[in-house]
Amino acid sequence: MKKLFLLTFLICLQAPQAWSQMTILNVPSADVAPKKRVFVQHESQFRTKEKGRFLNATNYLTFGAGHNTELTATYYNLGNLSYNNDTLALGFKTALPLSIEEIKNYQPKIIFGSAAAISVQGNGVGNWTYAAANFTIPQSQTRLTIGGSQGTKQIFDRNSTALMLGFEQKITNKLSYVGDWYSGKNALGIFASALSYNFPNDLVLFTGYQVANSTRIARNGFIIEVAKLF
Repeated sequence: MKKLFLLTFLICLQAPQAWSQMTILNVPSADVAPKKRVFVQHESQFRTKEKGRFLNATNYLTFGAGHNTELTATYYNLGNLSYNNDTLALGFKTALPLSIEEIKNYQPKIIFGSAAAISVQGNGVGNWTYAAANFTIPQSQTRLTIGGSQGTKQIFDRNSTALMLGFEQKITNKLSYVGDWYSGKNALGIFASALSYNFPNDLVLFTGYQVANSTRIARNGFIIEVAKLF
């Protein structure tokens, strides 16, 4: 398994700034794919130590539909044998800029979306619905997200209503520090943070770490994400 993680990491390093991302890390972001363009992202969460070793993968695919909206397809829990609940989620995300003169310097947006969560292992069909506000602090160019999420066991391992928080902070033009958090004791109930680096040809690499609200349900571990806009 250590060889698999090393190979994944080397592939990510060799891969060639993405214009958008479906999530900050786990919380929906204020970016959407440009119209008629395709965005793909792979995320691996893992630990390599014998005690608590695990691998969990999530794969994202989005299509820019225009009107600040993207169509989304996400495959959750690939490789996570402890959940035994691989899920395909099909839906949409919209990020609407708000034209309010008094706060235009904060670049405010309203984010909302929904997806049907279909268990591919016969555990039924559920849903995930969310809404959030996003704004940028002009002085530091820090982008903040706050909102709420309601989802079923197919994604969260149990029916769950959660608070969502996220931040994105540029360090240089290519390097950023990002993080997000879901409240509650559920499969997404973690604080995750990572450094992201923008490579040429619309590609971004994320490397970081996550800490679970409850290790009885979620896992502490490392994060590697690679994202590409076509």
